Amino acid sequence: MSKQILHYQLEKLVGEGVTGAIYQAVDVTSGSRAFVRKIHPYLIQSTPVIQNLEKQFDTLASLQHPGIAKIYAYTIQEEQLYIVSEYAEGTRLSEIIHSKNESFSEERIWNLFLQILQVFSYAHSKNVCHHSITPDCILVDADDQVKILGFGLADLFTDAESGLPVPDIKFGNINYQSPEQVYGKPADSRSDIYSLGVILFELITRQHPYPPVLSAYEIQTKITKDALPLIKLYTPDFSQSYQMQGIIDKATAKSLVYRFQDCSKIQVQLQEEKDEREASILSQIMQQVAGNSEANFQMDENSTIELARKKTYWKIVAQAFLMIAFLATASVFTGTFINLSGETSLANAADTESDTSSVMVQESASTPVLSKNTPLPDSQATTNKVNPLSEGSKQPMSKETAGENEIASASTAVIPEKQARIYTANELQIRLNHFYEALRSKNINQVEGYYASTLTRFFNEYAIEQEQLQELLERAWDRTPEDKYDILWDTFRYYRDEKGNYIMDFYMNYHYRPEERTTWKMEKKYTMIKMDKNLRIYYMDNE
Repeated sequence: MSKQILHYQLEKLVGEGVTGAIYQAVDVTSGSRAFVRKIHPYLIQSTPVIQNLEKQFDTLASLQHPGIAKIYAYTIQEEQLYIVSEYAEGTRLSEIIHSKNESFSEERIWNLFLQILQVFSYAHSKNVCHHSITPDCILVDADDQVKILGFGLADLFTDAESGLPVPDIKFGNINYQSPEQVYGKPADSRSDIYSLGVILFELITRQHPYPPVLSAYEIQTKITKDALPLIKLYTPDFSQSYQMQGIIDKATAKSLVYRFQDCSKIQVQLQEEKDEREASILSQIMQQVAGNSEANFQMDENSTIELARKKTYWKIVAQAFLMIAFLATASVFTGTFINLSGETSLANAADTESDTSSVMVQESASTPVLSKNTPLPDSQATTNKVNPLSEGSKQPMSKETAGENEIASASTAVIPEKQARIYTANELQIRLNHFYEALRSKNINQVEGYYASTLTRFFNEYAIEQEQLQELLERAWDRTPEDKYDILWDTFRYYRDEKGNYIMDFYMNYHYRPEERTTWKMEKKYTMIKMDKNLRIYYMDNE
């Protein structure tokens, strides 16, 4: 290939996208490489495209971030538009995700996604969006550093006045489009955030949320109507799946107002989760070395290999051994010796007693997980289709019927703190019914016992104490004097995480009468509720 664009000699075709072909080129003056994008001729026939190009080139060229491929120049030759950008080496993230030869530790997921968020935070701060981000646009080099291609291209093909794409241009991969893009509405930085939520799901599960057998129409329907699947169903061993699920759920909320409003908020939350995980690793190392018999922690060979790969591993180990040195010094004065075999011996062995008071029953590996196609066991009183505690039931469960059994204890508002047994799907559903009945009463005294003392999330609010919760509830009750919650039990799913918490999600038909209105309205809402081991709600959100 001998064609020259400006002072760049085209060498070979390296790919094709929605806007046109991409060539590898060489700068004949310096010998350095570059990418040259050849835009389809019919696209530049639109007046807004040329106007946008002239207005936005300076902005795009001013982007200075190591994670963004720079825009060098553009030119129109022979009625053909060419855009010259920085050459970048690396493997497409899509190839890494779906390659069987690539290792994907949790630490690698954290680091890659945090880098991606940093790039988008910078671009959005410059009022530049991507609007067509996919794993194909993200290159990962040999040092696991990311470089993102295509920033600002979508804006070139957007009408500046309406904010809508130029007619007949279908920009981006439908699998990563936000609901507003599917509907053909104006997109903004929050549309990028939605796409990033889908990419995070794919990073963790190594598969896309929408099976390839679905048609474009079916995918669009799911994007606009359904929440992404629970990642726990695909990666049950991911250590912080319920925290990451919360991030994915908020990033991919259907409504723009319920979504993360900027990438920095995701960065902060993700970094906190990462720090918590590293602190947990340090704690586990300390427990293992100190021989804590209650920790029940065993580090296998694979865990050791994974930890050795962490950039923070040696820092953690150093902290652990400093603590060990401190304990060893203290043992001289206390008569206690801690050896590295995991045993604790006392100077006076006759005084040694075995303490088993804190031994907990661990969760069985066969803990049931419900999905839309999983019926409840026959032995359970509640089925997915009929709820005995709903308003339509003529025979609500009496105290005599419930007796002093476990189900009755699940339906009470206050549960003893030291209770640590595993609840069944039936009991969780009964608990939810009683909670929503209390919520309908608009009486804070009936409701507050169902909540934990602190909620990590309550819809759009975070770190909510009971006093704040009361204010938020009363404000909501003023807006909707009457309402009714109709849970669609055939959509109910749950799992129990490693801390004994219960993560549930389902759809409901929410009927309500707004303030100063006589007519009722109905909305179908996706709801996620997280309860602690004592069935107190510490996380609640819907859309």
